[in-house]
Amino acid sequence: MSIDANLIGGDALQAKIDGIRARTADLEPGLLRAGIVALKAAADRIDSGGPGWAPNITGTPLLHQTGRLLSSLTVGASGNVDDLSSNSIVVGTNVRYAAWLQIGTGIFGPRGAPITPTSAQALVFNVGGTRIFAKSIKGTPPRRFLFIDEAVAEKVREVFANYIFGRPDP
Repeated sequence: MSIDANLIGGDALQAKIDGIRARTADLEPGLLRAGIVALKAAADRIDSGGPGWAPNITGTPLLHQTGRLLSSLTVGASGNVDDLSSNSIVVGTNVRYAAWLQIGTGIFGPRGAPITPTSAQALVFNVGGTRIFAKSIKGTPPRRFLFIDEAVAEKVREVFANYIFGRPDP
């Protein structure tokens, strides 16, 4: 005795499996989509003045005086802190001073010491059109804008899963 069975919708199921197989063979598009989520989170922190950042003396949103840092955020491109490999993506910026913003400077930074001049008797800088001379300055507290908290991580997982299963992003 033999039993024959026909699977209704078998062709559609096979097409879905083939799609998943193809998407898992090339993860780069999914990584880019997920990276955009992390990039948007960093941009939102810059736009909103960050989580608990101390105000600056110019009255402009912190990290948003010229827009240079915000416009430099990249995903999957070359730069000094971003990278795309076959199984990961890092979002960042190629602006040289971004690391100082991220980790802090002076007494707030890794050295934990005031900023002092190296080749002059005083530091010189302009604040609101006024030239300031100082023997030392405290530095700047860290203003972390590049990080992934649990809310961003959950969104990244959702976007990446949508890519793998061929679903549109919400």
